[in-house]
Amino acid sequence: MISTQLPSYRERMTQMEQVLRASITSGYYGEQGIGRSTPSAEVLKELTDSRWLVYDVLPTFFNHSDPWVALAALEVYVRRAYRAYSLLSVDHEEGDDADDEPQQAVTWRFKLGTSSSPPSTPRLDSL
Repeated sequence: MISTQLPSYRERMTQMEQVLRASITSGYYGEQGIGRSTPSAEVLKELTDSRWLVYDVLPTFFNHSDPWVALAALEVYVRRAYRAYSLLSVDHEEGDDADDEPQQAVTWRFKLGTSSSPPSTPRLDSL
């Protein structure tokens, strides 16, 4: 029943690629061409906060021909997988190429939640 409510795999892949590409491109009025930049977390929120399943389509983009799209897909994975924690930072590895294309690597730091009281230690009483 759930699978009938979702668009097809191909449709979801097309929609996801559009969001991933939108997160890495910047175009301004009057400029020619489209600039590339690190993925925008604000644009990626459409995928990271989605109530729909993304993990079945997302790995398709990890080895995308455009390394910027692959980088955006990796960031979506991290942001979605670590939603339960406080992400402190998400960083992208710098490219060594002359083209300044990114390496397809993402590093992140997160903080585990803290509790207001220490956990109770189980205690065994002797009989």
